[in-house]
Amino acid sequence: MESSISLLHLGPPNSVEIDVIEYPVEKYPELAASLQQPNDVAGAPTRLTQLPATITCVRLRFQDRELTSQIQTLQSLLDEKEEKLQEARWKEESHAEVLQDWMLQMRELEKANGDLQEQAAMASKDLQKQAGDAERLRESLQGQIKSLETELGATRHNAVLFGAERSTLQRQVDELAKLVKTMSAREHMPSIEDVADNPSMEEVADSSDPFSDRSLPLKYETLKPSLSHAQKIVRPPRT
Repeated sequence: MESSISLLHLGPPNSVEIDVIEYPVEKYPELAASLQQPNDVAGAPTRLTQLPATITCVRLRFQDRELTSQIQTLQSLLDEKEEKLQEARWKEESHAEVLQDWMLQMRELEKANGDLQEQAAMASKDLQKQAGDAERLRESLQGQIKSLETELGATRHNAVLFGAERSTLQRQVDELAKLVKTMSAREHMPSIEDVADNPSMEEVADSSDPFSDRSLPLKYETLKPSLSHAQKIVRPPRT
C-alpha cells in the first residue's frame, strides 16, 4: 500500500470514512492482472486494457457506534459461546473416552460371562454324569440288597428247618438214652460211661449166642455208637 488519504469524516454517533489508496502496478501485478479486461473488437485481435502506472482505489468505511457496540457485545457472546462449545467438545471427548472404556469393560464382561456360561455348561454335564453314575450305583446296591435279603430269608428258613430237625433229633436221642438206661437197669449192667469201648474176645464169642446172658451187652455196644453220633449231631454249634 503506497498511500492512504482520509477525505471525509463525520462525527458521532455515525461516521463515514473515505480512503483513497494508490497501488503501484509494478508492486501489485496480481491486482493489475485482475483489473485487465480484453477489448473485443469485431475482426480485430484481442488486446488487454492498458493500465496506468498507479492504481487508485477508493474505500468507504461506514461506522455506527451503537451498531459497533452491539457487534462487540455479540462478539463477546460469540467468544463466550465458543469457549462453552470448546468446553462441551472437551467434555464430549472425555465422555467418549469414558464410553470407550465402558465399552471395553462391557466386552470383557461379556467374554467373562461367556466363559462362565461355558464352565457352567461343562459343570452341568459333569453333574448329570455323576447323577447317572450315582443312580446306576444305587440300582446296583438295591439289587445286591435284594439278593442279600433273599439269601438271608433262605438262611432263616433253613435255620427254622434245622431247629425243627434238631428238636426231632434231640427227642430221638432222649428216647434212645432213656432206652439204654432202661436196658442197663433191667439187666444190672453198668452205665454207658462205665462200659469199655472194645469188648473182650470172650464177650464177643458169648454174644453170638442169642440165648446167652451176654447178648444184652452186645446190644448195648451196638446202641452206643448210634447214641454218640446222635449226640454230636444235636450238639449246638459253638459261637
